[in-house]
Amino acid sequence: MSVVAGTAAAVQELDGDQRAALDACVVAALALSSAEGEAQARMRLLMECHGRYVRSFGVLEQAPSYGVFVRRLRGSRVADLLPGRPKRSVLGKLWLLNDDGVPSSALDRLAVEASDHGHQAPGIGADIRHLHSLLRAVGMLPVSTGLSRISGETVQHAVFRSLRAAGFEAYTRGREAMVRTPVLTRRILSRNTALVELGAYTGISPTRQFGGLWAACPMCGWTMRATY
Repeated sequence: MSVVAGTAAAVQELDGDQRAALDACVVAALALSSAEGEAQARMRLLMECHGRYVRSFGVLEQAPSYGVFVRRLRGSRVADLLPGRPKRSVLGKLWLLNDDGVPSSALDRLAVEASDHGHQAPGIGADIRHLHSLLRAVGMLPVSTGLSRISGETVQHAVFRSLRAAGFEAYTRGREAMVRTPVLTRRILSRNTALVELGAYTGISPTRQFGGLWAACPMCGWTMRATY
């Protein structure tokens, strides 16, 4: 089992309180190690994380104070930060921040496993933030959802993110092009660099052709499926 898979499996084995504590620790570690945002906003986020952290300990185990909580995030093994201190877990070999406050290689992996709060933390990578968004979107789909629908969600997120990164003008032009003209000739498509690089337009499927010809729906403009 790979380190990434082992980390994910270890997180899945945690109970609800331990997951809540891990989430609070991960977001707090991201906030501590990032220079993004205002210092006051980061402090509020850290206080909120400590509040969630304290709640995860319940009444049978005393949670550390705010100062101890922040201090332990540096250099402590992840398992030692959680209520009950899970034994024989890969989390006992990982840490969030080293003694100097530098993020560990495991922090990003654990940020992916964190709850919905994780994507809101300052300093979290754009790829992980996007992955959180994608996982939440796929998680909302029914259990019986086919692979084609999940692939569609993936493409939708990739298209949105790429167009947005190209700038407001390119984003507006690209979205308008895809909505108004779902089918383009190669010559017209070549004029929109963002759409070409994105690969949002692909060749018309053989199932939508008959004798090399295709027909556009008179209502939406999408290619209609050819049937005998």
